Amino acid sequence: TSISETTDDVSSDIKGAVVTLTAGGGKIAGSATVDTDTKGALEITATSLDLSATSGAIKVTEADGVTLTDIDTATAGDINITVTTGDVTITDVSASTHGTVTIAALEGALNSTTDDGTADVVGTTVTLSADGDNKGIGASSIIDIDADALVLTTTSDGADQSGVIQVDDVSTDVTELTTVTTGDEATAGNIIFDKPSGAITLGTMAAGGSSNDLG
Repeated sequence: TSISETTDDVSSDIKGAVVTLTAGGGKIAGSATVDTDTKGALEITATSLDLSATSGAIKVTEADGVTLTDIDTATAGDINITVTTGDVTITDVSASTHGTVTIAALEGALNSTTDDGTADVVGTTVTLSADGDNKGIGASSIIDIDADALVLTTTSDGADQSGVIQVDDVSTDVTELTTVTTGDEATAGNIIFDKPSGAITLGTMAAGGSSNDLG
């Protein structure tokens, strides 16, 4: 059974402090019609999300900042979470070895709940983005990731400064840094990437602050 909205819109379908959804045999997503909501996402307003889809994708838009307490697709399906305003704290998001993970903070930062060396995000390709003045990825608490490929970007508008990127990859396999950028302004954040074990292949890496640290 899937969990989806009945109307193609961008208004919150579910509101609550802690929102827990389990799709026992399907996906968690928006309406099949995507004329108004082009993301095809289920809209939620919450402080904490616990979402599980056992045989499908998870596609959610959250309104005002959230903790991703436990998000997983058990056997198949990508995870796509967009937060329109506010910061995102990541505890456990996993598409395992079968799906991609995309988390976007359109006006906020991304951070880990705890910098403990245990993967906060697991997926084949993990894409993280943060937009806003000094809104970084792992700036206040480093995000631990287990992925084959990474796309990490921080951006800002006008005179604002893009935030830093601080990420550790805890996998022992080869990790491709497909795209890792912090904007093109001179004061943009630095990039710090650590991989204690395994090899790294480089795609595009650019820090406006002119500092890249790979380990």
